[in-house]
Amino acid sequence: MGSRGFTLVELLIGTGLTLLVGLTLANVLTSSAALSQSLDTFSVVQAEARRALMAMERDLQQTGLNRVTIPAPPNLSTDPPTSIRFQVPIDKDGDGFITNAAGAIEWDSAPATFVTYSRNGSNQLIRSQPGQADRVLANGIQAVAFSIVIYPNTPAVNNQNDDLIAVDLTAQRAAPLLPTAPTMVLRATIRPRNTNK
Repeated sequence: MGSRGFTLVELLIGTGLTLLVGLTLANVLTSSAALSQSLDTFSVVQAEARRALMAMERDLQQTGLNRVTIPAPPNLSTDPPTSIRFQVPIDKDGDGFITNAAGAIEWDSAPATFVTYSRNGSNQLIRSQPGQADRVLANGIQAVAFSIVIYPNTPAVNNQNDDLIAVDLTAQRAAPLLPTAPTMVLRATIRPRNTNK
């Protein structure tokens, strides 16, 4: 007896099953790559947004609420304020401290030194200060909003009141394999240390 080969129907069924298994594996690998890229992109966006918030927090803690300006946007009823301008204390007497011998904060008076945080048209969060180059704190910033939260009936504790500066940051970065870009919203509430000085 001679060996008999596969029939055409058997070959077609075998080829179809192999193709089906191969397509399923390709789909699983593509989904895994997209998920991995999504997690990587999300991690990068999160790290960059957190670094930007920490830099803003360091600066804003040094100011006083009476030295903060939040410019109103053109349509305040629908758009939140997207920039903040504030004065930072400086070491006027050269002793290495931002306080003088009497313990008072040293503020630059003429011309005052102001720092501005804002989002530019390239979706970058920018720190601007006269006499210094603008610094990009984060990329992929879709929105930023600033507000001052005032608690009028809260008594001051240890010479500190509870008035805070709130920063809302929405970061997003496109990922080629994903249909939508990963988005992250972060919020920081900052208590200026020099509120009463």
